[in-house]
Amino acid sequence: MVVVVVVMVKVVMLSVMVMLMVVVVVVMLSVMVVVVVVMVMRERICVRLDHFIDIEKGLWRSED
Repeated sequence: MVVVVVVMVKVVMLSVMVMLMVVVVVVMLSVMVVVVVVMVMRERICVRLDHFIDIEKGLWRSED
């Protein structure tokens, strides 16, 4: 009887450890995805200033 209880406790502990590892991996992957998205968005947002400002003519205006 004691052996069965010990084995069951070990199985439960192992299951908890595996679930915690899965949670850690999911969190790490989520953080990596957020970092990549932020880097990509930063590349799109941070365009060169001279696309919008011509020093000789002032602010850029549409030709419409």
